[in-house]
Amino acid sequence: MRDLSRDFKAVPALAPAVRAGTATSGAIDRLGYAALTFAVHAGDWTNGTHTVSADASDDGSTWAAISAGELVGSFPVIASASDEDAVTLVGYIGDARFVRVKSTVTGAPATGAAIGAMVLLGRAAERPAA
Repeated sequence: MRDLSRDFKAVPALAPAVRAGTATSGAIDRLGYAALTFAVHAGDWTNGTHTVSADASDDGSTWAAISAGELVGSFPVIASASDEDAVTLVGYIGDARFVRVKSTVTGAPATGAAIGAMVLLGRAAERPAA
């Protein structure tokens, strides 16, 4: 059995919270890491449509949405109870140095949904990564 805990660094993007409004994480710098995976956790859903996405930037100030061609997999849309209690992993194969995660909410929910996101950085230039 091998341990993975030193092979990647987990960076919080969106702290787990019940969200009734749109939220955007801060910039996450991937300098020193050659691989990146987004991990999105959807908890209890009550109402609203919650679309998770990500942006990329070369300088940490000018942002653009990450295209589907730069992703391995797709981000979740949490819009019903059947979308609850799921973790979605989405790989990023683009070259931008900075990324951020967004949860865009539509439908004017009264309560919303519990959503959190983390960025897993791997293939570190120096190890251990964590």
